[in-house]
Amino acid sequence: MAVEDFVFSNSSEEWDNMNPSIKKMYDTGLESSPEFYNELGLDNINSFYKLDLNNMNPEKYDSEIINRNREQNGWKYGWYGSVASTFELLSSIPGGIDRLRDWGLKTLGYEPTTDGYLDKLHEYLDDVAQGFTPEERGIAAPTTFGGKVAAGFAAAPLTIAQFIPAVRLTKSLTIGSAATEFIRTMDDGNLMDITKATAMGGMMGGIIGAANRARLPLRVATLGATGFFSAGWNASMEDRWAAATVWASLGALPVKSLDKKNMLFKPDTKEMAALKELGKSTELVDPKGRPFDTIYNNLVKTKAEASATESLLKAHAKAIEKDKAGKELKPEEQTILTENTKLELEQKLKQYDASITAQEKALFTIKDVSKRIVGEDKRTADQIRMQLRKADDTAAHKDMDAGIGQTASVFLKPGKFQDQPLFKWVVDKTNKIMKEGEALTDAWLYDFRLVPSTKNGKKVLFPGKTDKETLNDFFRRTDTSIRHFTSYLSPFKTKHYIQEKSPDAPMTMLEQLISRDWKKAEQLKDASYKIEIEKAALAGKNNESYATRDLQNNKFKYEVTDAELKSKYKFDNDMIKIYRDIRGMLDKAGETWNKAVIKSTGNSTNKSTITKLPNYMPHVFKGDFRIWINQIDASTGKTKPVAAYSANNKLGIQIVKSRLKKDKPEYFDTSKYQMVIKRIERSQYEKFEVDAFFDTLRALDLQNKPAELSTLQNALYKYGQAGFERFAKQRQGIEGFLGHERGLEGVINFKEAIRTYVTGAAQATKRLELNDVVQKAIHEAPASYGKAGLKSLATLYPNATTFAMKYKDNATGQAGRKKAANIIDTIGADWIGESGLAKVLGGLNLATLQIKLLFGNARFLAAQGFQPYHMIFPKLVDLQVKGFDKGSIAKAQLQSFRDLFFPSKEAKEAIEFFASPEVRLVEPKFLREFSSVLSFRQRAIGKNIIDFNKIAEFGTLQKMSALVEQTSRQNAGMMFFNFLRTAGVEKTQAMKQAAWLADKYMVEYNHIERPMIYGEQGMGTAGKPFGLFKTFQHNYLSHLVETIKTAKTTGETGPMLAFLGQMIFAAGIYGTIAIESADALLDKLSPYISKYTGKPVKGLKETILTSSYPSWVKYGIPSGATGIDFTSTLAAPGQAVTDLVSVPALDTLGLTPLPGKFMKEKTVIPSTFNYMLVALSSKEPDEKKQALLEWFNSFAPTSMRVFIEQHYNGLPMGWFESTSIEKLAGEGKLDPEHMFAYNQQGLYKDFKKKGRGNYYRSSLDWTARKWAAYSIEEQELLKAVYSMTRLKRNLKDNMDTVTASAAHHFMADGFVPWHLYERARQFGVLPGSFKTRILNRVELMNTTIIDRTLKRSKSLRFNENVKELRDIINSKYFFAGQE
Repeated sequence: MAVEDFVFSNSSEEWDNMNPSIKKMYDTGLESSPEFYNELGLDNINSFYKLDLNNMNPEKYDSEIINRNREQNGWKYGWYGSVASTFELLSSIPGGIDRLRDWGLKTLGYEPTTDGYLDKLHEYLDDVAQGFTPEERGIAAPTTFGGKVAAGFAAAPLTIAQFIPAVRLTKSLTIGSAATEFIRTMDDGNLMDITKATAMGGMMGGIIGAANRARLPLRVATLGATGFFSAGWNASMEDRWAAATVWASLGALPVKSLDKKNMLFKPDTKEMAALKELGKSTELVDPKGRPFDTIYNNLVKTKAEASATESLLKAHAKAIEKDKAGKELKPEEQTILTENTKLELEQKLKQYDASITAQEKALFTIKDVSKRIVGEDKRTADQIRMQLRKADDTAAHKDMDAGIGQTASVFLKPGKFQDQPLFKWVVDKTNKIMKEGEALTDAWLYDFRLVPSTKNGKKVLFPGKTDKETLNDFFRRTDTSIRHFTSYLSPFKTKHYIQEKSPDAPMTMLEQLISRDWKKAEQLKDASYKIEIEKAALAGKNNESYATRDLQNNKFKYEVTDAELKSKYKFDNDMIKIYRDIRGMLDKAGETWNKAVIKSTGNSTNKSTITKLPNYMPHVFKGDFRIWINQIDASTGKTKPVAAYSANNKLGIQIVKSRLKKDKPEYFDTSKYQMVIKRIERSQYEKFEVDAFFDTLRALDLQNKPAELSTLQNALYKYGQAGFERFAKQRQGIEGFLGHERGLEGVINFKEAIRTYVTGAAQATKRLELNDVVQKAIHEAPASYGKAGLKSLATLYPNATTFAMKYKDNATGQAGRKKAANIIDTIGADWIGESGLAKVLGGLNLATLQIKLLFGNARFLAAQGFQPYHMIFPKLVDLQVKGFDKGSIAKAQLQSFRDLFFPSKEAKEAIEFFASPEVRLVEPKFLREFSSVLSFRQRAIGKNIIDFNKIAEFGTLQKMSALVEQTSRQNAGMMFFNFLRTAGVEKTQAMKQAAWLADKYMVEYNHIERPMIYGEQGMGTAGKPFGLFKTFQHNYLSHLVETIKTAKTTGETGPMLAFLGQMIFAAGIYGTIAIESADALLDKLSPYISKYTGKPVKGLKETILTSSYPSWVKYGIPSGATGIDFTSTLAAPGQAVTDLVSVPALDTLGLTPLPGKFMKEKTVIPSTFNYMLVALSSKEPDEKKQALLEWFNSFAPTSMRVFIEQHYNGLPMGWFESTSIEKLAGEGKLDPEHMFAYNQQGLYKDFKKKGRGNYYRSSLDWTARKWAAYSIEEQELLKAVYSMTRLKRNLKDNMDTVTASAAHHFMADGFVPWHLYERARQFGVLPGSFKTRILNRVELMNTTIIDRTLKRSKSLRFNENVKELRDIINSKYFFAGQE
């Protein structure tokens, strides 16, 4: 029959008998497609007679031809796909066993069979699986979002069922899932495929298990994210969202009620029950409602009365015995017999015994609240030593281990992350009391107060300013101009509190006097020391003690009067007030110390108390060396010190000697004077202020006892209960202390001496208080009347006691120097001072990190503002699963953001509490670690002062950074406060708990919270430069460990998932923890794995780079939203040893003594040498410019590098300068002759010695550079280049350098020096081969960076990894006109 006849025929029989290929054409309409015939070279529809209908493949010409003919049904597609997958899994079992059997036979030398029963079973199940595939069933893959979701739901039941047998058998979702994927691939996968599938299965099982143990919202979010990520590396976004929808919906199922075998949920444990107690009442009362203190105090009183009655009963018995013997009784013995009978005393003693028993029983009925405490453990020493024991006098909690794991935890985790009750109590008590010392210091010096920024609902321009103050004086004492003006000028009626120094506080008035007229301040300083000397001399002349008091008014006889200050010393009224207030403050400091000593020892005449003296001013010496000038008495030959100077090292000693030769030549007359030089053996871990406090009280009191000087210096810094002894010797004037200098320097040092003494007094007092409290709690047992006595906590918890005491001593500088640390400390001590090396490295560290992080580093400022949203959310989830289940996380975070601008009345109270001097939450604590860097000498111009420190602070935007940090810490505090309030916590308690939690999770940057590994208990003084700025890293990792411990102990995985979620939210997959270390490990293992698999192993970063994940998944939400890569600041900190223990200064200089870091390119020293070498040897101007650019970038502040790049690219410099190339070109602002100017090939960017490379940097790229970051697009290219470079390792670095040098010479001079041929020969490269390499390099140097990246080496010609990278670079980074 002719086809034309059939076309018009309706015969079904003819249709059924038609050739299948023709039938398919009519089915699909392909015969009517002109393009189909054109492809075949035919001219019209009638020509299809010439087609080879039996052998042609229509899909070759129309890829969708089959799908258009298939049924579009997502449900069926998913169901049949899961059925096929199930049979494929079943077929893998006999297939895998048969494969293993065949391998065994081959190994033994036998020929494997191909028709055994396992082969046949495997083939049968494979055929069944093939028959169920959607393709065989004529069902097309869904192309709509709804169809894909339906397919996912349809596939879910059987897909889940595939894992049940292995999970049930192993009783582990992780192991069972891994085993299932192992079975699925073992029949036909290679070693690498099997390993990857097994690992992926285990990981997915672990994630699902963790998610299913979380609460509903977090479970849905986690499983949704898992679906999104598991859709495939190169899946489309629609596929990812469809998978996420299915997984999230499955997560909404009531999994706990379905989990009959407890496969996902751990049964309730004691630990879980204890954690659920968190946040419940911590009130210490017995079942009858009687407070602990009432019961305990009554018990102490009753025991004392019982003890007295027992003594009285014994005395009564002796008196009766004596009376019976006829001996005369003493009056008191007669009284005992008259007033008491034996029966009465015995009856009274029984009553006391019964009362004591009842009271002790009542104490032990009070529930231990250790596991209920959120925040600081405020229990007293009496309470803690009763609470941590059971009624049978055994430990109520588990002691810490003494093993290496526990020791590592103690030394590597900040103290606040320790949760053993006794250890935590000591940590909290140490933090509380030492913080009280800071508050006490501030109260004495400045009397800080909080002043609201609004008055009667209106903003105040200068809140707290007095009528007498100038604006300069006001800003000097408030030091908050930026924050205040920012708030004042904002449109929001924000009320905040400014922490101000009180205008009439002693140090405030002195600072304002120095600022107004430093010469008056010098007059006050000189007179203060002169008064002391003259009044002491007058007392000596009158043969009276300098401390003689007037009998009528009990005042010091030789205390200078106001009249004398005015007439003799020319003080005005302001100067008199400042002098009196400073003297009063110094006396108060001494009295506070004396009270602490008396309370500690119970002895008012203790040697450690301070003898109060009139007109006292502290003489504070700094430096590690003392130079004593002793005057020789010609008649007796005895000596007495008349002057003392300090120096940091031997060079300083020589400088002091030189000055003395000029100013005091008589000191070098050996017949009249003796010069003694001593090196001070300081406690390196003591705060200088405490050292100085002791020093001023002791060193100057022995000036007429030179023979005892050596003994004094040895005893001065040894730890004792009180810290120093009193020497009741008359003081005389001694030079060389802080403040003896002339001019402005002396005035500044006078102020510093007063600050040092007062601070030292407060710290020493609080340290003594802490020692007493801890001693009482841990080492003193509460005695029980009539018993041998209860055990001390030190006996019940020996390991916890050891660690707790180490922590306390480390925090307060009382541990003493370790032998190893002592060796390091004394290296070069004679020349660079005690611990000079550590000080030098520490100073360089501070300077280095200030250059990297400050100087207007916008990226750092943005990261500071983001930190609360980064770090607080996981802890809110943690609190929610530990007893605060009514708390609303979303409401807390939204409310806290609102409170930044429109705080409620309650929020204002909380903000005021956080800012108070006692709490000190809202402080720029991170910037405290920079405080010693910008220490410039102030300069005087007339009576005015130029404060370079203030100029540097504003120039580097320290104030702006401080403002951002303060706002972030307040925001974090408000998140916790609002959450606790929604959870039902009382307001005052919520404020206290929120402040403690915010300090813990926003990190406290002080020596107390720095891990012990960096303190005297660990690395010693060397730990200071190595551990600088590592507190955040340890805090971050400790937080992660805390969430893992919660999951392991209780089965509550929510906090851990929240922590991992915020990690990806903040910095994407690139910012996840340990990715750098894992990538480095894979890089090392890749060559070995490749030998077995025949394929190179992709690094994690390369895998992410070549995936289809969107930028917000790769780089995090902040980066994805802005297009700027913030991952370097927001990413999880590294875990390598070099990340946790490093010296940033050495890294920057290029001196880190580790492979790959020593003399690393682009660091300061290598860049300097390179520039010098190029400048001296190269004739190529462009090469010199390039080397100069590298050198500038090696030490320039991170935020300033954009300006260097602008300059060297011929662009206008400045933050607000336009970077629109078209606009600049139109305005004629581009220099076409400039070396790095824009051209058709783009912008010079890669400053590598191999030569030039170009790519186009857009305006967004330039904006990112102004933020001290890179755009995501530019970062993607750099990562691609890095991955390509990592793959191309067929050239050795050293030979590569020789080739590059030869190519440079060839291009510049036209020839290659012979010594380079010799150098190449040393690497085994002959001249002919070397010439080829040179020519290749010359060609390479004249290509773009893209061309270089795409150049494929011979060894990687067939590498799929390179192909993927080539495709990425081609698709993203080739632009019109660039080739």
